[in-house]
Amino acid sequence: MTLYNVHIYREMRLAFEGIEADTPEAAAAIARDGMTSDANDIDDCDGEDFAALVDVIGDDEFEKSVTIDFEAERLRKAAPNLLEALELFLKFNDQWLITTDAQANLEHNRVMHIARTAVATATVGGVMTNHIDIHATLEDRRQIAVIWSIEDVQAVRPDFTDEQCWEVLQAARHYHDATVGINWDVLRCHADMVVDSAASE
Repeated sequence: MTLYNVHIYREMRLAFEGIEADTPEAAAAIARDGMTSDANDIDDCDGEDFAALVDVIGDDEFEKSVTIDFEAERLRKAAPNLLEALELFLKFNDQWLITTDAQANLEHNRVMHIARTAVATATVGGVMTNHIDIHATLEDRRQIAVIWSIEDVQAVRPDFTDEQCWEVLQAARHYHDATVGINWDVLRCHADMVVDSAASE
């Protein structure tokens, strides 16, 4: 058995009394920016549990520490992308229904990517005990990465299996041209080559 130190991030109620403001919104903003220690009352209030930070006892460098997002936190993180996808969908839906314009189709694929990412974030089953924040890791090394997934390939080729989509992603990485990058057209091109390759076998 392993010993752990667990830090739970939980919703609580802070009461700030006697705030002077012009509007309820202004009063709420003042309280929001206040320090926890300045609250007149602190109540656990049986609120949501958002996340847990789990450290392994004896791991002084915190190399084995993991942050585990519970359902409420996953939904909170997904909300901005879900809202963006819905707003874009409502804005462009009528245009997508009547056009065959290539740029409109690319915009449609981008919105679908945002929506799929948000849904995946919100509906991960159980607790993400093996969650790795790749962007935080790269930030420490002053690096960046743009992530493409099989769902992105399926946005341009919905008929493809997961295995075919993975083959497309591998080809896009292997034949990457820094002057072009990876985009929807590149994925579509590699997808066509996958089909041609299968047909020639």
